[in-house]
Order: sequence, then structure tokens, then C-alpha cells
Amino acid sequence: MSLTAQSCFCTLVLTSSRAIGISIGENILVSQLLSQIPKFTNAVSPKAVVASGALDLHSLTTSSSALHGLRQAYGLAISAIMKCATVTICISIMATLGMQRLNLVKISKEREIAKEASYDTESGPVAFSNRQSEKAERVRKSVEG
Repeated sequence: MSLTAQSCFCTLVLTSSRAIGISIGENILVSQLLSQIPKFTNAVSPKAVVASGALDLHSLTTSSSALHGLRQAYGLAISAIMKCATVTICISIMATLGMQRLNLVKISKEREIAKEASYDTESGPVAFSNRQSEKAERVRKSVEG
């Protein structure tokens, strides 16, 4: 896969995951608001609160106790989103820890050894010559050391 294709794929994955994460967060927020608001106040409809947004709560009610209840409901809804995000992060960390570690320097040196083993510039494709086997042995020792 070329570098440009890898870059495009990474951009696609990042953009898609962000869009999915935002929609999941919004759904959690709305569902939590619809379930939490009736527990704190009956003065305002949960659908009206969702439609107005967090910055317009003061225009929905003049009662300080109702406004306090709406703020508590928003706090609980946002904490539910943060819990979901925390679980997602923990799962991704566990997956990352389980991935194979690759040493790019070691891989490039191994490829160099394989290339030298299959091709000699003076006589074309041949098995190891004495000069090549000595050089390959030095590279192997440097990789292992």
C-alpha cells in the first residue's frame, strides 16, 4: 500500500470515528436528559429543554429550584457521556497493549540482509558469497546487539 493510500485510509478512519463518536455522545445526552429531567423538576418539559439547549435554560423557567434541577440533570447526562468515553478509551488502550511491537530499524536491516542474500551486483542473483555473508553477519549482530 502506498504512503498516499495509507494517509487517505487513516484520514477516513479518523473522520468516521469522530462522526460516530459525536452521534453516540449526542444520543446518550438526549436520552439521559429525557430520563433525568422529570426526576428533578416537573416545571419544564424534557423535550423543550432538549430543543433549547444548555445555554438557554434560564429562558425556560424563572424558578431557581427548577433551573437548579435542570442543571443537575445536565450534569448527570454529561457524566454519562464521560463514562462512555472512559470505557471506550480503556478498551482501546487494552487493544493497543495487545498489538505486536515492530522495530522499524530491525525490519529494514533484515530486508537489507535478504536483498544482499539474493543479489550480488557483480555476478547477478547468486547465493551468499564470502564477502556478503561476512557483511550479513555484522548486520545481524548489530540488530541483535
